Amino acid sequence: MSSNIPRDHPPRTVHLLGIMPRSGTNYLCDLLSLHPDCGATVHITENFLFAHARTLCTYVDQVHNSWQALWGEFGEELKAPLLAAIGEGLENYLYGLTEPAWVHKYISPQEVQESPYVKTSPPVCISRTPSVENLALIPRLTDSKVILLVRDGRSVIESGMRSFGWWYEDALHRWAKAADTILQTAPQHPDQMYTVRYEDLLQNKKEELWNIFTFIGIDPEIYDYEREPPVRGSSTFHSKPTELNWRGVQRTESFDPLNRWRRWKPARHARFNWVAGKQLRAFGYEPVSVEGLHWKVYNLIFDALWPLWPPLRQIARKILPQELRGKILWQRGIRYRKSIINQNANHKTTPPG
Repeated sequence: MSSNIPRDHPPRTVHLLGIMPRSGTNYLCDLLSLHPDCGATVHITENFLFAHARTLCTYVDQVHNSWQALWGEFGEELKAPLLAAIGEGLENYLYGLTEPAWVHKYISPQEVQESPYVKTSPPVCISRTPSVENLALIPRLTDSKVILLVRDGRSVIESGMRSFGWWYEDALHRWAKAADTILQTAPQHPDQMYTVRYEDLLQNKKEELWNIFTFIGIDPEIYDYEREPPVRGSSTFHSKPTELNWRGVQRTESFDPLNRWRRWKPARHARFNWVAGKQLRAFGYEPVSVEGLHWKVYNLIFDALWPLWPPLRQIARKILPQELRGKILWQRGIRYRKSIINQNANHKTTPPG
């Protein structure tokens, strides 16, 4: 029920940006794609086009400077429409990826007809990126609506460690920085940017989706709120400790994406609160209280060591091939997932008391 949907308005793009990978953009994109008027690209599922917008702004500045050097004085007002034209071109490129000729390279016409998610030439194209880098530059490139998906940083980090072998300290700083980006930028653009929490989406799906549909300007009454997409890429559902499931499985009672960090030890909470506790509270989450002078000393030591990490990371990138770096992180994730599985097994078999 998907191909060639009649449109009563021109095609447009809505940008779905997650605070970081593992924030739930797969889930929200699938939910939005169940709306008759929404569809996403099927080949380039995460595009990162605006995450590199700084380069586009530099390009426009250099072009403008070239005009002035060659022909005289040209006002700054000429830069804004040039940058907006580039943004429009990017969105046209994305929408072109939903055209039948492109979609059918990867999915057969019959599969398109049978899929509730895939649509060709939908009225609204969902552009998905699990990053808010350069978020402040998006209003200069487009006036399209932006949905910002945030998630408890502890859940994001725990999922990233289980799935891809993230380093805790690195992920913690990245989440705090991304949170600051949203908190500083979104309130300045209330008509363009809408923030939704992943946890609220799980617990109040109809209300949150209704608000999103209203915000992006499509009919919320024609949506089937009882439908639930399968879980894709979860750090919980995997047939083997070495594999994540991207095809999707139906959720079970054991699926609990809100409490994966509950077994964190005090040291991990102490570090999170020190680096990102303010941002966590700003989004309405409650930190786990960890008190004591020794934790302050603990955090000061980490603060002193943290500046060494970026240079070491750059050295590793130069020395180690990307494929090898990926394998190292993947093996870290496998070991972490196995440790969680073993902990859960011991927890079930150990009698209380």
